[in-house]
Amino acid sequence: MLLSQSNNFKNLYLILVVVVSGQLFGQMDYLVESSVRSAPSLGADISTELGYNFLLWGETFSANAKDKNNNKEIMYGIWRPSVKFSSSALINGLQVVTEFLPISLINLSAGYGKTLVSTDFNYFDCQEINCRGFIGREFIRAKSGLALWGFFLLGEYSMEKLSFSDYDKKGRPFSDYANVLLCDIHGEYQDIWEITAGRSFSAFTLGVVHRDVKNRILNGSALSQFLFFKQSKERWSYVVGAGQFRSTQTGSDFLAVFQLTFMGFPSLKLF
Repeated sequence: MLLSQSNNFKNLYLILVVVVSGQLFGQMDYLVESSVRSAPSLGADISTELGYNFLLWGETFSANAKDKNNNKEIMYGIWRPSVKFSSSALINGLQVVTEFLPISLINLSAGYGKTLVSTDFNYFDCQEINCRGFIGREFIRAKSGLALWGFFLLGEYSMEKLSFSDYDKKGRPFSDYANVLLCDIHGEYQDIWEITAGRSFSAFTLGVVHRDVKNRILNGSALSQFLFFKQSKERWSYVVGAGQFRSTQTGSDFLAVFQLTFMGFPSLKLF
């Protein structure tokens, strides 16, 4: 009986694979990205992301990057699972995400990541809090954007749950190194709002980023605000920016950012 049920499940799975493969157009994408930032302390990392785009409905650009830049068709829907690996030698992470775009201007996603932190931080007292260990991050996210006459506006909201792998009998908090915040050892919830606005010209893009992070349990907050300049050429692009970073742990610091991206194959999503 169990063997029969198992075979039925296998047959159903194979049927679904065949149906999905026959109905959905697929396109792989990948990119490699390196970034440097000055605050709260000087740091750099490199990451690579691999995704697969399933076109659910409508028509969109081809895999050629030039077609993407010139194509005016924006009414389509996609589903995109992806995996991302990032490393800065002493901080290494893996993240799995699934994105659903009912139309190209709305992006709904959920994901889970695990990061191994093998270093202390000078902006935390790592004798009193947990700095080293595995940090889990679950999230749901919604993004949307508009563009008109070269101007653009992007909005993003994320709700995240952070967890720490090691149980601490003393109940000491653990560090969210990315946002420089203290997190409850039993799990911390964060609300993250990010707004990007600017103007695209023929040769470059100018814009501003506002990113606000708030902890629900330990009530910490972090804020990043900076102006940026972006330029692209074929598969390469870079961003330079300057502004401020502020958190309840560090106060206010000058923030400088640099990001270099190589787009191996473009994604079907607009942003």
